Amino acid sequence: MLPIVSAVSNLAGTWLEGRVAKTKAKAEAEAHVLKTQAESAADWEAAMARASQQSWKDEWLTILFSIPLVLCFIPSTVVYVEQGFDAL
Repeated sequence: MLPIVSAVSNLAGTWLEGRVAKTKAKAEAEAHVLKTQAESAADWEAAMARASQQSWKDEWLTILFSIPLVLCFIPSTVVYVEQGFDAL
């Protein structure tokens, strides 16, 4: 009877070790995927920051939307600003 118990316990131990190794491998794979995603996002943000250093897009929009605001304070141009907003 003792050899049967020993064989069953060895089989159970081997099964349990395989299960632990499988779970550990899955956790490591998930950690690698998360790390890769984080690095990719950081690389993308750095590339966008470098690209926007020479960009006039934000400044252009600020100037464009500031023009009607400035013209509202010049009495001779108020009529044109009002007509423009009526047209919109």
